[in-house]
This record gives sequence, C-alpha cells and structure tokens, in this order.
Amino acid sequence: MAKEFYIRTMIAGRYRKVVRYSRSLPSDNKTVRRAKHAATTAAQKFINVKNATEKLQLLLCANFDSKEACFCTFTFDDEHSPVNQKHTRQIFADYLKQLRPEWTRRGRILKYIYTIEGEALASSPVDGQQWEVAPWRDKERWAQMDESAVEETEELSARLHVHCFLLLRKGDYETVRALWPYGHVYINQMKVNELTTFQRLASYVTKEKRSGGKGNGARAYIPSLNLEPPVIDGHWCAEFEGIVLPQGAEEIKSGAERDEVFGSSMEYIIYRMPRQQQQPQPYKSKGAIRRSRCRTINQ
Repeated sequence: MAKEFYIRTMIAGRYRKVVRYSRSLPSDNKTVRRAKHAATTAAQKFINVKNATEKLQLLLCANFDSKEACFCTFTFDDEHSPVNQKHTRQIFADYLKQLRPEWTRRGRILKYIYTIEGEALASSPVDGQQWEVAPWRDKERWAQMDESAVEETEELSARLHVHCFLLLRKGDYETVRALWPYGHVYINQMKVNELTTFQRLASYVTKEKRSGGKGNGARAYIPSLNLEPPVIDGHWCAEFEGIVLPQGAEEIKSGAERDEVFGSSMEYIIYRMPRQQQQPQPYKSKGAIRRSRCRTINQ
C-alpha cells in the first residue's frame, strides 16, 4: 500500500502545532481509505473526545491569550437548582442574552466558551471546592490534566454548575455577578503566560465528556459564533523533510507514535511564538516654547 508523508500545521494566535505523519496517497481508492480509518466504537469515541479537546485548546489559544482572559464558575443555590443539564443550558443562554447588550453598550464584542457539569441531585456542592473553582490551585491533580495523563477514576459528582471563559476587565466583574441571581460567581484570571495553561484547561473542561458523564450527542463545550478559528494548512513532503522548532519559540510538547498495524508513523511538536513587542512611537514635538516663558528665562 503506497504511503507518503504529510505535514499539517495548525496556527492559533501565538501557538502552533505541527504534525508529520504517513498518509494514504490521493490515488488510493475509497475502499483502501475506509479500511485504514476503520475503528471500533470505543476507539472512535476516544478519538472524538481527543479531537474536541484539541479543538478547544486551539480556540482558547486563538481567542483568550490575553491578560483579560478569565475562568469563571457559575453555581446554583438550593432555591434555584436546575432540573438537569438541558435546563441549565437554557438558564445560561438567557444569562448570556442579558450580558451581550452590556458589552455592546461598552463598545465591545462578547466572546465566550462554556460547559455544563454536575448532576441535579449530587450531594457535593461546588462552593468552596478548589478543584472546581480554580483547578490550577490543586497542584497534584492539575499536573495530570494533559493528553498523556488522563484520570479515569470515579469521583463524587458535584452539583450542576457552569464553567465559562470570558474576557473581562476589572470593571466587568460586578456586572457579571449582578446579572447572575442563582448562586455564586467565581472569577479567576487565567495564567496565560504559563506554557501548558490552555492544554490543561481544555482537558479539564472536557473531562466529564471523556469519563462518560455526558451522554452521546451532548457537546463537550459550547462556543460563541464570533470566535477566531485556528488556521489549518498542510502539504505533502519528502521522507527526509522533518519538523523543527523555530528560532525564538518555546516548546510546549513534542513526541512520536507508530501504528504497528498499518505501519504508519506520526511525530508532532507544539510550541509558542514570542509576543510581538510594541514598536516605539516616533518622537513628536510638543510645539514651540511660549515667548513669555523665554523672556522669564532670559531675565
């Protein structure tokens, strides 16, 4: 079976993921391609969640690599406890409809990504749970939130709550809280300068989908329609053409895999480019010195 090498590049803001792998030639017929990509139901489920996690990571890199990026948790008290996740989604959608005009009035565009977690009858509240409110503070578990170390342990499910990524300025905090009468709102600035923040947050947000907490067809997360999508490009390459880390870039993760069944191989590298420095503004004169001042100096 004929194979060639292909390099695929995904660009999301300052972040890049470059993958080099063997791929069937365009001359392969449909039967050959279908056989190569066949997978069991369980394997396909894993692939789908992995792809959703990667897509979320790229969306975060492209849209929330800012000092205004915040990880918000919206909780419900006993009086306003929703019936199920569908009901929670309706409540939060109505909330966003109230928030959007406030952003329009301030001359800004509302961007968000949110997910719904928990169960209606869970006995464990979200309030005060460090892992739910600010997962990076739970250092032991936070260190495991990446693609290569996924916990599948069963845990007590928390009550229904919403995690949402928003771009917030200090003056927005009270508005976000005032429009949510159902419980507490926890707002934490994201550590966007840390290399693995977006990777871990993407794994964190999709953890319930991965563990089976969300049913088939349920979305792992819901983004706003105005997000900047990642740019994806690729080209066929010769066997000797490799992938390298550009000068000045910071490597986040790299690795290689091989499929012994199909004889294919894959290597990848994820890295971050430096921020663009603001160009110094040219000097501008403040104007001619006033004559009265000149006289005073001369005297």
